[in-house]
Amino acid sequence: MKKCTVGGQAVMEGVMMKSPTGIAMAVREPDGNIALEYRPFASRAKKGTFLGLPIVRGVVAFVEAISEGMGTLTRSAELAGESIEEEPSKFEKWLAEKLGKSLEKVIIALAVILAVVLSVGLFFLLPQLISSGIFSLLPGSDLGKSLTEGLVRLLIFIGYILFCASVKDVRRIFMYHGAEHKTIACYEAEAELTPENAMHYTRLHPRCGTNYLFLVMAVSILFFAVVGWNANFWVRLLSRLLFLPLVAGLSYELLRFAAKYDNLLTRIIRAPGMALQYITTKEPTRDMLEVAIAAFHLAMLPEEEALAMGTAALEATSGESARFEARQLLAHGMGLARLPLSLDASLSPAQEAAYRESLERRLAGEPLQYILGQWEFMGLPFYVGPAALIPRPDTETLCEAVLARRPKGRGVKLLDLCCGTGCIGLSLGKLGWFAPTLTDISPQCLALAQRNARLNQVEARFFQGDLFAALPQGETFGVICANPPYIPAGEIPGLQREVGREPRLALDGGPDGLAFYRRIAQGYRAHLAPGGLLALELGAGQFPAVQALFGGGTAVKDVCGHDRVILLEHEEDPC
Repeated sequence: MKKCTVGGQAVMEGVMMKSPTGIAMAVREPDGNIALEYRPFASRAKKGTFLGLPIVRGVVAFVEAISEGMGTLTRSAELAGESIEEEPSKFEKWLAEKLGKSLEKVIIALAVILAVVLSVGLFFLLPQLISSGIFSLLPGSDLGKSLTEGLVRLLIFIGYILFCASVKDVRRIFMYHGAEHKTIACYEAEAELTPENAMHYTRLHPRCGTNYLFLVMAVSILFFAVVGWNANFWVRLLSRLLFLPLVAGLSYELLRFAAKYDNLLTRIIRAPGMALQYITTKEPTRDMLEVAIAAFHLAMLPEEEALAMGTAALEATSGESARFEARQLLAHGMGLARLPLSLDASLSPAQEAAYRESLERRLAGEPLQYILGQWEFMGLPFYVGPAALIPRPDTETLCEAVLARRPKGRGVKLLDLCCGTGCIGLSLGKLGWFAPTLTDISPQCLALAQRNARLNQVEARFFQGDLFAALPQGETFGVICANPPYIPAGEIPGLQREVGREPRLALDGGPDGLAFYRRIAQGYRAHLAPGGLLALELGAGQFPAVQALFGGGTAVKDVCGHDRVILLEHEEDPC
């Protein structure tokens, strides 16, 4: 199934669909037509900022959902011909004038404030009063009191939902809520998005706001049970309100976790909220699904249009990877680290030009990683360029093998030969607390590796030279590792076009591909400390020959089952 980051909300006679970069709304007008609106929107909880940190982003999402939700409901009522024709009060006009805001924004802000006040009264003040009344008559432990208060809050919440579901107009909104869920479920199942198809899919969804609200209630019960019971009513109420943002943030992270994975634990976490959706969603009619699908298409349209041209252009050269590469190049052209699911309605002329230039470079055979200028290795970012070999998942096998056998303690000295981008030595320095030293014969590679050290905040030493030649005489290391050139020279012309664009210096392993292994076998003993570990990446089928060169060693297989790495411990040295 596809994973979709588009979420939605039922509104008056319609559905709102929200992508990471915009809000699309479709509303059934009195004459039967569907009114469509789209406006850009970007959350303040951006990755890499304080507001994008775990827990904090949940608080931001909660506040944004309330604010945007109120505005969307008001606008949908206008489009549906159900706007309230009341004259704004003098206070609302005065406030709009003093704040310099539009009257509509002021009314929405007041509605949000009123909703928050009512929520505090219903879900915090009332449970406090009821629980205080209960324990004024009956004895109980502090833990029992906190749990009882939480249970009362949860029962009020469920009762409130049941009451809303009994109201005719709200029930119709719940039907549109079901239409929203069925539309997203149909898309994620990769079925053609039609009302007939969508009708067959579930109206329950793990990322629904109902799940989130239930998790807030459930987490608050456990959280405040730990915080404890204070005999003073007002202190107790104030503590609940002060900790509410933290509870909301924790609940948001729990919701993301439960929606991301599908196992017994996450199904248990989702179960109560999914059950409540039987109340907050109702089976929609066909015309309601039409509205929801229209909103979804509007939210998705910018992405599909922007990627269609790039995907089609790359299909001949990239095959099944065409859409993936098109997304990467489009993100690069827009100056984004990665592409959100949906984009704004159009690219700027500069962004479109950058995107087309990237596509032309890729069609000419330039590796995708060189065009992007950065690639991920071991979960870390690395600058890449034509001077160095591109980091590959195969090489992560080497790093994982070293991390699995690393000596105890921090600061173990590690030597990375033929370092290229520095991805091996710097990843092990970052993830395994090694003290890395990196060598390469190419000054361009060393400059690139130094940039990557700064990027990943790893302290390392750098020496330019051929293998061990640049090292201080007599210096030894606990670990020596390398991904040396190992392609037989005669095979290089027949490599994939993209691989052929990488530096020959990083590929050419001599006539048989073993030239560098011979040289390392001759020189490593002088630099490997007693009890140390030598780890080298291998080419396909090279393990027996390399093992013979070193007189021993064990193989580590990659995810495809090939002997990808040879490990040689100091004790295996026959000399």
